[in-house]
Amino acid sequence: MNLIFLTTLQATCKIKKVLFFLNVAFIEPSGAHED
Repeated sequence: MNLIFLTTLQATCKIKKVLFFLNVAFIEPSGAHED
């Protein structure tokens, strides 16, 4: 595998983790007072 592909893969993985944590952080509390 080439370095660019590996770096992109790692970056994508990190971004997905960050988005997942943001999702949990913001969706969880706001779920209590949904319209």
